[in-house]
Amino acid sequence: MRRKEIILDKNKPLNSNTTTSNNSFKKILSRSLESFSHKNYLILWLSKLFLMFGVQMQMLARGYLTYDLTENPGLVGIVIGGSAVPMMIFSLFGGVLSDRINKKILIQVGQISSTFIAIAVAILIINEMIMWQHLFIAASLQGVGWAFLAPSRQTIIPQILPHRLISNGIALDGALMGVTSLLAPAVAGILYGLIGPGGVYVSISVITSFSVITTVFIKYSDSNDSPRIENDQIDSKPFTGSRLNLYFIKFKEILFDIKVGLIYTKSNKIVSTLLILALTYVVLVMPFRFLLPVVIREVYFKESEALGLLLSMIGVGSLLSSISIAVMGPRKRGFLQFFGIFIAGCILVLVSLFPYYVVGLILMVFLGVGEAARMVLANALLLENCDKNFQGRVMSLRMLIFGLQPIGTLPSGFAMDYFGPRKVVAFLGLVMMILTIFFAFKSKKLLSMD
Repeated sequence: MRRKEIILDKNKPLNSNTTTSNNSFKKILSRSLESFSHKNYLILWLSKLFLMFGVQMQMLARGYLTYDLTENPGLVGIVIGGSAVPMMIFSLFGGVLSDRINKKILIQVGQISSTFIAIAVAILIINEMIMWQHLFIAASLQGVGWAFLAPSRQTIIPQILPHRLISNGIALDGALMGVTSLLAPAVAGILYGLIGPGGVYVSISVITSFSVITTVFIKYSDSNDSPRIENDQIDSKPFTGSRLNLYFIKFKEILFDIKVGLIYTKSNKIVSTLLILALTYVVLVMPFRFLLPVVIREVYFKESEALGLLLSMIGVGSLLSSISIAVMGPRKRGFLQFFGIFIAGCILVLVSLFPYYVVGLILMVFLGVGEAARMVLANALLLENCDKNFQGRVMSLRMLIFGLQPIGTLPSGFAMDYFGPRKVVAFLGLVMMILTIFFAFKSKKLLSMD
């Protein structure tokens, strides 16, 4: 009997440690997924999962189909970039509407338009009427829809989650983007080979329709939708009864709201610094992403199949970074924002110093980590440090900045042709590192922010 008690006593610490370890893991998992305990957020997340899976599939299918129709790489670039200009033109208007009317309505309008665009393209393909011009129009219309959808999708998060979970919710949103960027293109590529482009677009329309259906179940009503700011110059003349005059007055109100949003952004030092950082990243680091085919050929001396693996490694890093931010919660986010951007600049320099494909694969994981940290933390800090009545307009400025990618890509491409990709990539990375340090010292409040 005594012997049995001794054996049991000896085993107690092991059981205790195991239980403690299991409990710790459960606590970490529970903390990282805490936003999912809020039903509205879970539904929003699932609806975006369906939407982004369809959008990512569509991007790949659109490029493949354009090349099949034209065998012209230049036209592929034009079609793929067809959404950029509409996003730049309409994003500020989308931000104003996000601050004015129910965000759920804007989200649904964007999702329904995306579904019908996919259906229209599928019908054209099945009836053998498709041309590359149709695909360009589809991309442009999708850019218009996205300009109104995206600000509302971001700014609805603080309204369906408590303030302490905003960072967690946006991190889980970033993890979703990482998952879809990894899986959706692979699924689209397989389906394209098995059932052709028509079948792929039918699949896309079905998937995106699930996002519309799912969003219906979000129980949400805007308590704010921002109080109107009166402008003495607006409505200075009595309404004559002309419908055209009424539309003109409403348009002036929207322009006035855009102006007020720009003034507010300039006056908010945290918000303006985050947007300037985003702009420098788009101009200096994003061109590397778009010019990776050049790097593959002239630095790593590989063919096009090697590009897919590099992009997958970026996706892996993004996913790991988003999950880590979700687990950590709101800690040292200002520092991590700057650190993520600095890491991205370092990676570009290292790519130029070590022109080996295997090394490049490892570096792309860290580039994904830095990129996701920048994006997720910037979104969280922007929303938390922005007045509720201006969140839509601030996030629309972020989208406008994203649409400015050609500003960095075009000169970088020409510079690579003249100086070579390694020198240009090193220069871009070095400038990014220097500017990150400059802004970190310039905005110590943001640097120290949790």
